[in-house]
Amino acid sequence: MCTLLPLTIAFNLKSRVWSTIYVTSDVFFLFDIISIFFTSIAETEDLDEIIDSKTIAITYLRGWFFVDVLAILPIEQIIMFFENEKPNSSSVNFNVLFRAPRM
Repeated sequence: MCTLLPLTIAFNLKSRVWSTIYVTSDVFFLFDIISIFFTSIAETEDLDEIIDSKTIAITYLRGWFFVDVLAILPIEQIIMFFENEKPNSSSVNFNVLFRAPRM
């Protein structure tokens, strides 16, 4: 992703191969989001691990969850669905910028 983001922004890459790469990376990020709900959290004060599922879920939902979800949303496809046309370059670049926090 660290390589794809600058290339897509700089050269406005649109092809079936790049779309496949993006979908594949989105699937991996989705698995990452799901796995975080089952991963323990280290407390900062005494370095004990939190293994309570409810506490882990609340901590993640209050933290990075919404940024992670925004990173995998297929904004380009949503725009194309509502506009019924090929998106302009600014909407594509806007979509790519949502992926930046995941780097």
